[in-house]
Amino acid sequence: MASTCFFSCETESTESAISYSEYCSKIVPESNPYFSSRPSTTFGTLRQSEYGAYYPVGENRILNSNGTRFVNSFLFRTRLVYKTDRDGVFKIESRLAFQSPENIPGRSPKLYLKLQGFWSESSGNLCMVGEGSAYNSKEGKQLTPAAVLKLTNIKNSCNITTLITGTLVSLSSNTDDNYFEPVSLLMIPQLKYNYTVASEESEDGFSGESDNNLQGLPRRGFFSLISQGETFFDLQYTIGCSPGKNCFPFDGKIGYNNLPSSMSLRRSEYCSEIQRRLRLMIEFHNVSHVGMYRSFNPNSILIGEGFWDYNKNQLSVLACRFLNIAESWSVGDCTTRLTLTFPGILSIRETSTMMGQIWSDSGYFYPIMFRNTENHVELSSSGLKYEYTEMERVKKSCPRKKPVRKREEISYASAYNSIDMEFEISVKTSEGKTGWGSAVPVSVGDRLYNRYSINPVGVRTEVEYGPINISYEIGIRLFYNLTSEGEKLMKITAEGIYDSETGFLCMVGCRKIGIGSSNDQVSQSAYSLDCEILLNFQFPPIKPDKNGGYVKGSIESRREKTDPLYFNPLHLASAAYVVEQAKQSLSSWNLKPDDSEQNKVDKISNLPYEILRRTISRLPFKSVVKTSRSFINQMEKFMENGLQG
Repeated sequence: MASTCFFSCETESTESAISYSEYCSKIVPESNPYFSSRPSTTFGTLRQSEYGAYYPVGENRILNSNGTRFVNSFLFRTRLVYKTDRDGVFKIESRLAFQSPENIPGRSPKLYLKLQGFWSESSGNLCMVGEGSAYNSKEGKQLTPAAVLKLTNIKNSCNITTLITGTLVSLSSNTDDNYFEPVSLLMIPQLKYNYTVASEESEDGFSGESDNNLQGLPRRGFFSLISQGETFFDLQYTIGCSPGKNCFPFDGKIGYNNLPSSMSLRRSEYCSEIQRRLRLMIEFHNVSHVGMYRSFNPNSILIGEGFWDYNKNQLSVLACRFLNIAESWSVGDCTTRLTLTFPGILSIRETSTMMGQIWSDSGYFYPIMFRNTENHVELSSSGLKYEYTEMERVKKSCPRKKPVRKREEISYASAYNSIDMEFEISVKTSEGKTGWGSAVPVSVGDRLYNRYSINPVGVRTEVEYGPINISYEIGIRLFYNLTSEGEKLMKITAEGIYDSETGFLCMVGCRKIGIGSSNDQVSQSAYSLDCEILLNFQFPPIKPDKNGGYVKGSIESRREKTDPLYFNPLHLASAAYVVEQAKQSLSSWNLKPDDSEQNKVDKISNLPYEILRRTISRLPFKSVVKTSRSFINQMEKFMENGLQG
């Protein structure tokens, strides 16, 4: 975030001309700090840098309330903590920065304050005063606001219901340009956490039997499964969900027509591998992926404690809601339960590496199923396996092509090079519909696919030539018109054979039925599978004199045209990103023994972008931006890992 750099560049002391006693003496008495003692940078349950949410009261002149629809976060950074001559009272120096949608690296925060004050260990109260800078974008003025910050409940321990709340109030008169309306603040403490809800005794409330197939736990431990970033899941509402029914923990506030389509889990920093406990933030979204900057909405967030059951390979979570949001912040109603499991065997009909359900002890809402949208589990160390179940159908539908030329004369991409086998596709139908999608392998042979692994350049074994089993996940968005209502999502899982002697990939596939337009959340409730699909792709040959080529292919329904599940053939094309082409380009890059080290670095570092330039010249304009981003990411990974030595 922009404020991180902004904070790190500061070294000056936080001394304010504002009288602390005038505004804070009744909250925490002013005391004499021991500046000679070694200061700390944390206090209570707060880390040195702690994010929180803010809510302006009314139309705030500086923190425009309209902006909080998109983002409403602030960063509280503790600079120095000193002991004082009063037992349990500490002098605090800090910085407070309010983010806004306009914040980008290198720019200042929306509102920035240098604060100093005192914290009482016994009461948990913090009071600080200070001044700083702000910019009124409406009037184009640089401002120097002064304010008093009051926070409560900063104790030396916390649990699932602990919230730090407070206010930021301007010290200017309401006629002054520097004045801003009061701001309500909320922080969820992260340090010195005590698990109080999730326990062995509470396990009885969770369903689920031991499954011998559930063997997918990564070796690093259970809490590595859930990212400190966010892991996203598609929601699947049950058949009973309908207007007038409670389908969601917050249904009364969100409404049936606005039910979220996805959910994210984010674990806190504080986890206990020994106790098998972790703390989670559970957030619901109306889109599959959300941006970095967004509003903190307590009407769509649960706070949970989880415990791990090694026998069931299951994470069980007890979750609580935010209550009485309009009047005061609190956490309670811990009756929502969630289980998360990790299947040990993947197949064409099941490619989710994490799945689970949410329900209420009280029966307040219908159970919700969920599955992860992307495979964030470390597949190479997880014990997961892919089981090919449709290979008899593949053999009947995919006769092997004979190589038209000798291997020495022409060659194709290796199935084991991850860059080669993952590609983005443009789609066109006979009716003139267009779309965009991607094809990502799930497994190659008996190996699960790792999108960031690349075989060492020049290493090819005989076993890599010829047919090999392979499976894919393919996602396509078809556009009927320019509105979101004219958008249709198609998700296909497929398995078949890739022949590196001919570059031909043939698979049978299953598409999920019941995933309609992007705003049809409830249609995802209970999708079925249409497995009468044939997919063919032809990879381009590797040619020393050409850096590029198209993967061309089709997706066809094997059903009769009168069948309701029949769809017209989809014609696909994609730029091929082939590692060997990069290798050939490198070998022809004219690196000379007497080149300077800098000259060699310059030539090599320009290689991905030269290949990109030649590739995008063949693409339609609307594909260039997305292709460029994907290509650069993949090629830079190749440059880092594939050309070492």
